[in-house]
Amino acid sequence: MNKIKTIISGIFVLLCSALTFSQSNNEITFAVYSTTDIHGRYGTETNSIDQVASIIKKEKERYSNTIIIDNGDLIQGTLGMQYAATTGSAKLNPMYEAVLAIGYDAIEMGNHEFNYGPEYRDSQLKILSAKGVKILGGGNIVLKNDGVNFKGENVKAGSPYYDPYFIKTFESGKNKVRVAVIGFGNTANANWDIEKNFPGLQFSNLENPDEKLENDINKWTSYIYDNDLADLIIVTAHSGKYTDDMSGNLKFLPESQIAFAIPKSHGVNLVIYGHDHLQNIETMKNADGNATAIVNAGGTSVTKSLFTISFDDEGDISNLNIENNLLSLKNETPDPAVAKNTLKYEKQVQAWAAKPFAKFGKGWTEKNIPLANKTNDYFVTEQHPLIRLISQSMIWSTWQKPDFEGATVAFTSPTFAKNKDSTLTYIPQDNDSISINTISKLYRYATNITGVIEMTGPQILAWMNANANNLEDANGTAVLAKGASIYGIDTIYGIEYEYDLTKPKNKRVTKALYNGIPLAEYKDKIRVAMTTYRAAGGYDFTKITGVSEKDIIWSSDRVFPAGKNCTTDLIAEYFKTLKTVNPDTKIQFAADSNWKIITNK
Repeated sequence: MNKIKTIISGIFVLLCSALTFSQSNNEITFAVYSTTDIHGRYGTETNSIDQVASIIKKEKERYSNTIIIDNGDLIQGTLGMQYAATTGSAKLNPMYEAVLAIGYDAIEMGNHEFNYGPEYRDSQLKILSAKGVKILGGGNIVLKNDGVNFKGENVKAGSPYYDPYFIKTFESGKNKVRVAVIGFGNTANANWDIEKNFPGLQFSNLENPDEKLENDINKWTSYIYDNDLADLIIVTAHSGKYTDDMSGNLKFLPESQIAFAIPKSHGVNLVIYGHDHLQNIETMKNADGNATAIVNAGGTSVTKSLFTISFDDEGDISNLNIENNLLSLKNETPDPAVAKNTLKYEKQVQAWAAKPFAKFGKGWTEKNIPLANKTNDYFVTEQHPLIRLISQSMIWSTWQKPDFEGATVAFTSPTFAKNKDSTLTYIPQDNDSISINTISKLYRYATNITGVIEMTGPQILAWMNANANNLEDANGTAVLAKGASIYGIDTIYGIEYEYDLTKPKNKRVTKALYNGIPLAEYKDKIRVAMTTYRAAGGYDFTKITGVSEKDIIWSSDRVFPAGKNCTTDLIAEYFKTLKTVNPDTKIQFAADSNWKIITNK
């Protein structure tokens, strides 16, 4: 049978691209559907798995030949997902229950699947695998040394940990077409989570030290075609399209490689991607100069790729047509069968999350007036008690075992919940009760762990310089610099400091005192509390400071039991201890520091 390794021509429009060829009466048609970045949304939430179920149910009534794929980041992002992880791995996550009910063929590992340790993640995935769902990602998620893969098989170093691909065959009379789906995880996973969450794994093949996605794609397409395993190839990769430097130029980042990889890839007929939450359909020329369709559901739709394969009289593929569409979730009614299960689950979640255990005291209403219509950016340009409380909770937690001297400094990024327009979801008022619901709005990453790393004054100062470099003076107002990420900037608790944005980069920290001593002169070790997201080294943290997750001497997951060791849990426990949380609350373990940013006002 002839192999259709490339698509010859393409037509692109805003929400639909069609790769069109002549037709014959001797055809096989199949539909490929994909989701990505659902982030734990179920039940009555907008863009939920229940709405996906409704769309797929209707589509299956139209097409008997289907492939259904989730591209990753499925089980993180909501209180329901926090509750599922807290209650352990014995019960299948409701998102995965929906995967089974909908009839997904495969799920791809996203980066947020690695927010969890293998005990929870893989025990859940094994339940799916036993039901016939393929667990993809093995195209570039490999063992660094000889060991055991996801299926329990003893394999050599460099072997895929999860399934690298699966093949589905469609037949009509004497004709058949074999479709391979290859799965690739996000190459930058190790930048965001500690190695304990993926022991012995790396996110590019051993022979690909540059971590370029096209190298891993070409390795597997060559393998599949050279061994005559399939006639068509689909790639599902949890990678963004690209990142630009705000001047229109593409900037290579391991987490977003699609625009770089496709022009250097061979033999792929369709690319399903995600991660950047931007729904998209278009075509890109591959390394052979032919058009490859790329689709991204963006977390707000289902992609539909309708393949029509024509055969000649000898049964060889003669023509290929792929028509791509986005099926919006926006106004879709949730599927009743799936919703019945998820709504029952949501009642359990809310009973757990709504129970009050502390309250905000007086003074918050006045202090929070400036927060109206503000985003998380505000907290890296103006000092505020809310971000200070998060820092205090991290420091407090490190002192809760009598045999360990905890941190006196904290690095904290603002991760408050946000509305669709990025404004803050919740602004505390006087006498508001505090529950898990509240905590989820004050710190939305329920899978982050808190760790302690010993740093010198100059190392801390180096990170502060990098933070100041990511700010700029906009007509007398401090703002994030173009291209800077809020997740790569910390406020520093336990240090008195000033940033002067009127000065050149790397000279903007004009004051930085620890216990009255300039950081530049403080050579002794200072214990710093930070999340494992920061310790993992992203945003050049390791390059700038010289420390990494390997330097963690204390972490909350080593000290506290499962379900009580994430940063959100630590915040809750700190608030329980306070009972009444005031804006001027102080802790005994660190100096209550002040900071400001100088602009050309």
